[in-house]
Amino acid sequence: MSIQIGRTDVVNTLIDKKAEINAKDRQGRTPLHLSVQIGRTDVVNTLIDKKAEINAKDNQGRTPLHLSIQIGRTDVVNTLIDKKAEINAKDNQGRTPLHYAASGKVVNTLIDKKAEINAKDRQGRTPLHWAASKGGIEVVNALIEKGADVNAVNKYGDAPLRFAARDGHIDIVKALIQGGANVNARNSDGTPLHTAYGHEEIVKLLIEKGADVNAVNSNGDTPLRFADRNGHIDTVKALINYVTKLEAADLYVSQKNLEEKNRLIGDLHDLHSSYPQHLQNCKKEVKKIEKESQRLSGN
Repeated sequence: MSIQIGRTDVVNTLIDKKAEINAKDRQGRTPLHLSVQIGRTDVVNTLIDKKAEINAKDNQGRTPLHLSIQIGRTDVVNTLIDKKAEINAKDNQGRTPLHYAASGKVVNTLIDKKAEINAKDRQGRTPLHWAASKGGIEVVNALIEKGADVNAVNKYGDAPLRFAARDGHIDIVKALIQGGANVNARNSDGTPLHTAYGHEEIVKLLIEKGADVNAVNSNGDTPLRFADRNGHIDTVKALINYVTKLEAADLYVSQKNLEEKNRLIGDLHDLHSSYPQHLQNCKKEVKKIEKESQRLSGN
């Protein structure tokens, strides 16, 4: 069938001559899949009107709706939805069309048509997991605004925040935290602070938002130890700086963190020489904050 060149007249002629409208190629694609891929809404309409199977699946389990979202053709998406395409159809990996969404507009369209916002694929990942990992801030914002569960976990206990922190998407980390993500959610690999070891600014942001520097993973590693093991010196320095501030303020620092901090300061020559002065500066800063707090409270 002459789908690739988008000839509606030829398509009609072939259908009239009893061409198989749902025939599949080696990839399992029907003429409807192909017409979607080239973005021909006129051919899509013609095929569906001629009884093409709107929810036919290719070898990867993708329906025409999956493909239309994958290529970002909102006009084709709307056409398929209007023609009653299955909005929560799953591919071979358990992903629905919403998992494929790459724009906020498509997210809104799908959810308004009753797409399951927290649908999970075979690995337990929701559309928000996928968007957080891929760096799609527009999609993340749209999903959160529509009520996606920011603390949903996959089969390994990973929430979307862990994906965003791991992959370095600081704008998404901010959006998730603002949306209520738990900065200390943990699984066997630890917390998001463990996962963010390669991204210093995200580490600082997580700490600012209340991440626990004393948390340990299943191996007993703190975020400081984990960052050191993975060779991220800037993150190590940032964590040592924060641990030092806790120490200066007489706040709780785990024995593991103290031991790790002391060992690393011995290894990092530039830090070693400046550490005593840095500790004194931290203590002065703490006292200044305490005095300001007393002044504001009238004591």
